[in-house]
Amino acid sequence: PYVTRNNTVALVTQDYWFGKYLGYLKLHFSSKGELKGWEGNPILLNQSIEEDQCMLQILEPFKEEVRKVGRRSTSEISKVELEADNKTCRLKECNMVNLIADSFLAYYADRNSTIPQAWSNVNAAVVNAGITRSSIEQGIIRRRDIMAAMPFESSLVVLTMNGTQLRQMFVHGISKFTWYDDPEGSFLQVSGMRVVYDFKNTNSSENVTLEILCANCSIPKYEPVDPNETYKIVTTSFIAGGGDGFKFDKEVLQSKETEGRMDVEVFTDYVRKMSPIKTPEEEG
Repeated sequence: PYVTRNNTVALVTQDYWFGKYLGYLKLHFSSKGELKGWEGNPILLNQSIEEDQCMLQILEPFKEEVRKVGRRSTSEISKVELEADNKTCRLKECNMVNLIADSFLAYYADRNSTIPQAWSNVNAAVVNAGITRSSIEQGIIRRRDIMAAMPFESSLVVLTMNGTQLRQMFVHGISKFTWYDDPEGSFLQVSGMRVVYDFKNTNSSENVTLEILCANCSIPKYEPVDPNETYKIVTTSFIAGGGDGFKFDKEVLQSKETEGRMDVEVFTDYVRKMSPIKTPEEEG
């Protein structure tokens, strides 16, 4: 498939998420099939909207099974609130996405390395702040809490890239950064890296300072990212597939390694392992 540029108008719309709104859009076409106008707005599905009784009857046999799964405890506890507020996670470090990134890195780093002197097969994990949608409160963590926090279910992937390509990820991550309105979900959270942004520097290639854990070493330590060095980065299929506008060179995409493990399952296993959870807002 390829793009045909014919100067016609095409609408790209969405109606939020989790069924909070019903999309309503009325289109007006000419006799030649050209879009001439449109009207409509999302409809808030609140108590004023009558539920479809026929559909409720169809869903009833499945609802109790969903409730059972949602009530299922992971037998684990968080001693802290795992915060996923957009005004926090999309502007700075937050402990919810920190924990997610830690789980991704640990999934690969806990294995035996293929290189004898290396402590890990990967250097770091990089996650977009938009990966999570709700916080997890202090106390017992249930399956429904994790599913609500991570509703999108991307698979984990490992990308091999040089330091220049890695820096480009972080430059893009703050390309639409704003302290106002709705912050972008492309803001990146990490594990195995240290990141400093200088928003006073208008040169986008110089406003990001990066350090990363060495992998091919017996004692992990942070080192400045070398433009010519090669790094293995754990991320999600969402980011690797161009989500949030991320783009990668052809050779980076060709390097993609995946086992198909879903992010939410890796996170759940890590929570079981690390309970009780005590992740701080900022990790040193």
